[in-house]
Amino acid sequence: MMMLIIFLITDISMVGIFAGVYGNIAKYREGMLMGVHIPKSELEHPDVKELLQLYKKRNRQFYLWNMLAGIAVCLLCFTYFSIFITVWTLWFVEFCLLTILRVYHYHQKVYDIKQKNGWISSANADVSAAVDTRTSSQIAKKILPAKLHLIPAAVILIPLFFPQVRTYLLTESDGRVMLLCTILVAAAYMGTGYLFAHMPNKIYSENSQINLQINALEKRLYTIFLFVSNICNTGAYLGIIRDIASSNWIGGVGMGIYIFLELIPAAIILIMFFWLRKEKERILSQDSTPFYIDDDYYWRKGWYNNPNDKRYFVQDRVNSMNYSLNYGHPSAKYVTGGMLVGTGLLLLWMCILCIRIDFTPIRLTENAAQYSITSGYKTATFALADVESVTLLDNLPDEKFYRSDGSEDNSKLLGNFRGSKTGHCQMYIWIEHPPVLQIKTTDTTIFLNSSNEAQTKEWYDQLNDAISSNK
Repeated sequence: MMMLIIFLITDISMVGIFAGVYGNIAKYREGMLMGVHIPKSELEHPDVKELLQLYKKRNRQFYLWNMLAGIAVCLLCFTYFSIFITVWTLWFVEFCLLTILRVYHYHQKVYDIKQKNGWISSANADVSAAVDTRTSSQIAKKILPAKLHLIPAAVILIPLFFPQVRTYLLTESDGRVMLLCTILVAAAYMGTGYLFAHMPNKIYSENSQINLQINALEKRLYTIFLFVSNICNTGAYLGIIRDIASSNWIGGVGMGIYIFLELIPAAIILIMFFWLRKEKERILSQDSTPFYIDDDYYWRKGWYNNPNDKRYFVQDRVNSMNYSLNYGHPSAKYVTGGMLVGTGLLLLWMCILCIRIDFTPIRLTENAAQYSITSGYKTATFALADVESVTLLDNLPDEKFYRSDGSEDNSKLLGNFRGSKTGHCQMYIWIEHPPVLQIKTTDTTIFLNSSNEAQTKEWYDQLNDAISSNK
């Protein structure tokens, strides 16, 4: 039930955010409609009105159907997790891909209308020449320097001075993964902050004060947001460290703190985006000398392609939070292709891994007094000489078990766990198919069973016979 709630909230929120950001491009902003410069007086042109009506109608249908599809997919979580995550991934890819393609499609439609009616201005077409250098030095004083990110980054490393934390990180893979992820996220925030601080200023007006006001507002907000996000990232990791220091385990409280603090930046960026867009519109509405660069030719396909522009990143036309690659540089195409292929392979690997976990049987095999437990997740091995006892239980012990890695759902438990009484243990369990073998070794405790009750009892007899013969 918890997984259903989490994915329902995720899907509904995601569709809502996409609808608010990308589904709202039919408004006339900064002299543009759907990312194309056209005179404001031409918004009443029959071709434009017809296109807008069609867009709004299909836009509502698109987001409504994807909202319903996202909700329907979540119901599959009551089946095998692998089936659910595979279908959910297909829906997620379809939704993201079609959202972007729809933006490109309608952008091209408006550009075609603009060309057809000759609403093209040759003035200010040289984007590389449009630089308001008078604002640069003043803006630099109003933004947070990227080096401030070194403070929360340094705090991440402080717990390493405590022996208990070092021991946990050396012995438990989940601790090392959490540390690595936290450091990578901190580096990403710092790098993005540096890029924002050094991005060329965008020209909105012939009035330098207007340019200063908007560029300073954008860069100040984004650099503050990235710094606050880095603090949240550090705080999230310290919540994990709290659990490790108090109980030598990452428990529910630590994970709860971690998830909550890591989600705060997502809420902040959403609120900031809509507020910033409204504030820019307010400032520009008071400007009597707007300055719009008619460089639509370079955006005619929906993305930026200008070989004469030395910039590698440019602010996106539709979503000012995003920066687009300049595909006039050949390397930009390779970077995008590599990212798409890498993401596709990652999603495919994730689905295959989940399918393996759900449909690979658990087996116990013996070779020269060495036993291996194989499953769809990982293999565990133990020597017969290290076995202290083998017990056949009706069910798992009546205690709380917390997963460290592996898989946990309504049908099975796979991977490393920690029991409130047992301590560190390994699980290879079909929940609905007791009995359960409890194998205590010198290093850990292993809980094991098969989906076939007779097979579990056969393993129990096999191990007991081997132990008796070994004495």
